[in-house]
Amino acid sequence: NEGDVEKLSHMGAESPLRYRVKSSNTPSAHRSLRHISPSLVQETGSIEETVDMKKRIAIHSSDTAMNLVGDCIHQVYSFIEDTGAGELPEKVCSTVKNNSLGAVITNPAELIEAWRRLTDFITERHGAALKTYHERPFRYTRDGQDFVGSIDLVWQTAEGDILIDYKTCPMGTKAITSPDSDHFAGHYAGQQNLYAEALEAAGEKVLAKYLYYPVSGLVVKLA
Repeated sequence: NEGDVEKLSHMGAESPLRYRVKSSNTPSAHRSLRHISPSLVQETGSIEETVDMKKRIAIHSSDTAMNLVGDCIHQVYSFIEDTGAGELPEKVCSTVKNNSLGAVITNPAELIEAWRRLTDFITERHGAALKTYHERPFRYTRDGQDFVGSIDLVWQTAEGDILIDYKTCPMGTKAITSPDSDHFAGHYAGQQNLYAEALEAAGEKVLAKYLYYPVSGLVVKLA
C-alpha cells in the first residue's frame, strides 16, 4: 500500500540509516533511482522560533566563499565531542589552518565557544543527550528517488530525537527570517522534513528540528 515502509537497515551512527518507502503511484519496474542530496528537496516551511545567541563567529574576509567556512565548521563539529579538552584547541586550530582559513577565522576558539552555546541551549530545552550522532549517514528511497547524505547532528534524548543542521549564512537575522529572502531558513524545511520522516519510519521519534547559524549567532526552530 502507498506509504508502507520497508526497513532495510538501521544500525546506528557507524552505518547508514537506510530504508525504502514504497509508493503505488508508479510501478517500481518503470522507476529508476536517482542519487540526490536531501538538501535539494524543494519545500518551504515556516519558522516556529528564532533565538539570538548574542554572540557569533567573526569572519574576517568577505571574499571567502561561505561554503568553505561551512565545511570547516562541519569538520570541527564532527570530532568535537571525541577529542580531549587538552587536545581540542590544537586540533581545531589545525583544522582551520588545513582549510586555508587562518586569515578568515582568526580566533578558532570561537568555534568551540559556539558549539558550547548550542549544546547548552539544546540541553536546557530538551535535556541531556543519551547519545549524539555526528554526520549520521543517511540513505532513503522515496518515490523512485534515492536520497544520500548525512544528518549534521542527531541529539538523542530519552523522549526522542532533536535534529540540528549547521548553516553558515552571514547575512544576519533579517535575511534568515524573511520569507522573501533567498536565505530564508524555511527553505530548508524539505531537507529537515525528509530527515524526520526517515527517522520516524525507522522507529525513532523526532521532537524538534533546528538550524544553527554560528556565524550569524542564531538558532532557528522550524515548524
